[in-house]
Amino acid sequence: MTTRVRGPACSALAWIVLVLCATAPACLTPGQARSLQAQVREIGRQVDRLSAEQARVLDGLRSLEPAAAARVLIGRSLLARGQCREAIAELGRALQNAPAAEPAAQALYAIALCHLRLGETSQAREALREIVGSYPTTDVAPLALTRLEGL
Repeated sequence: MTTRVRGPACSALAWIVLVLCATAPACLTPGQARSLQAQVREIGRQVDRLSAEQARVLDGLRSLEPAAAARVLIGRSLLARGQCREAIAELGRALQNAPAAEPAAQALYAIALCHLRLGETSQAREALREIVGSYPTTDVAPLALTRLEGL
């Protein structure tokens, strides 16, 4: 089965696959490798369904370090599947490893979306305020400000 991924997601997924191919084969069992492949295919399907806002955010992933980009993308995939608590945990790990402002802002924005989905408005506001205050020049800062004003 072949998954077609177009646009900004293509670069992000390509980085993830390259990182995984370079580092994962020696440390994965065949079952884990199959599971990982299935997850990458699922991410590809979900990317095809992204809204315009999500596509813009994902476009920013192209410039991220591969490990941070992978964690943000995995977190967003978990969010898309409704696994918000798991997404928050994964995105928290992305924040810890974020080498620059852009991946940190991407992770915080996805965390805010998770909190909104869970009905945790105060935590969402906190994440959005951190983006606007700490990362005002990132791609997601205008999106964060718009969301923040709507709360």
